[in-house]
Amino acid sequence: MKIWIVVGMLLALLIGVALLHARLQGKRRSRKAGEVPEEIGGWTIVAPLRTEGTTRLFEARNASGDVVVLKVLPQDALEDAAHRRRFEREVRAYVKIHHPNVCRVVDFSFGGGLDDPPYLAVEHVDGESLEDVLQRERALSVERALEIVRPLIKALGSLHDNGVVYRNLHPRNILLGKDGEVKLADFALARLDQNPELAATTTAMAEPQMLSPEQLTKGPQAVDSRSDLYAVGVLLYRMLIGRYPFDGTNTGLLLKEICENRVPALDAQNPAVPNALSRIVVRLMDRQPATRYATASLLFEALRGIEPKKSDPEAISAGGSDESPLAPSR
Repeated sequence: MKIWIVVGMLLALLIGVALLHARLQGKRRSRKAGEVPEEIGGWTIVAPLRTEGTTRLFEARNASGDVVVLKVLPQDALEDAAHRRRFEREVRAYVKIHHPNVCRVVDFSFGGGLDDPPYLAVEHVDGESLEDVLQRERALSVERALEIVRPLIKALGSLHDNGVVYRNLHPRNILLGKDGEVKLADFALARLDQNPELAATTTAMAEPQMLSPEQLTKGPQAVDSRSDLYAVGVLLYRMLIGRYPFDGTNTGLLLKEICENRVPALDAQNPAVPNALSRIVVRLMDRQPATRYATASLLFEALRGIEPKKSDPEAISAGGSDESPLAPSR
């Protein structure tokens, strides 16, 4: 009788182990399709945010109630060595920078297996992206544009001083807090070295409107801090005029315009833009890097004395006629 009891207990134990194994295998199979665990490194997934390239972003929270943006490399991307190297490079670039206008790194891990994927946790900014603002308002006043771009230039200066070229300046990567703070986020394309493989792959991933002529004509090895400053010029143009300086009907035409055309003067399109600010943007977007400002600090000094005209409207789209290039899009 006792033998049968022991046998029954052993069978129950084996069945329990088999069921647990099947459950774990089911989770592994689902994660191969791009899913991630519900908890990663002590961070509990609260809600999905968006997908950026091969990574997925989530709002997450720890036991202390701290809220972060959790960037995770899922299993399907983890199996690609190039994706993993790119993610690790982003983390290394992020942790080098400590600046009030760069999103702070809270936690990170390079992962240890299927149930422990690589992740990067950065501070959660309570607000919206500059892209959200521009989609809603189309263009900004000179005063507002300067309030946003000045701290960004300081942040870029900190990156450059630490040997990091950002290469990803785009309105969606600029976060505007409800308290007025301006933060630079997403270091996925940042470069720490001259590795040609990494530079080439990330150039292909960049936003075409923000690419400098040297990125297109001389290749990734020609990219340095002045390419970031070129993108600052594009950003200022976008904020003040309501569209990008070059926006060809297809990618080929767009890249041709970037390489061959001079940027139109801003003050000729928007009378509210001071002539001095228009000249700064034209210099930033010069096709020759040597003509641009050599450093972010020099650019910041050039902008220091720029003040909005007294007639500067609160937002460009509030005025203008239908024939004006500044009129709201239909």
